[in-house]
Amino acid sequence: MGIILCIRCWHEHLILVTVTQAYTNCSDINSIAPTMCWEDDDKVVKALIMSLIPDELFNWIKSGVNAQAWWVSLPALGNSWMDWSHA
Repeated sequence: MGIILCIRCWHEHLILVTVTQAYTNCSDINSIAPTMCWEDDDKVVKALIMSLIPDELFNWIKSGVNAQAWWVSLPALGNSWMDWSHA
């Protein structure tokens, strides 16, 4: 997952919640504003996170409004998610 995130600069979605300078520098792409690109890419990063964690763990973080909120919620759950993986 790390390689995918870095190639597309999606790793920024794990640490930031606002449109970055890199998105702004690209200007509009096919008439899509940087803000819209950021939101679309955030959805992709959220989908990647969903694909990597058990459903039970997703249920704990799904209330987060963006990928960064989901990402920072995972360590807060501690190792309790490992209990589900052995069930």
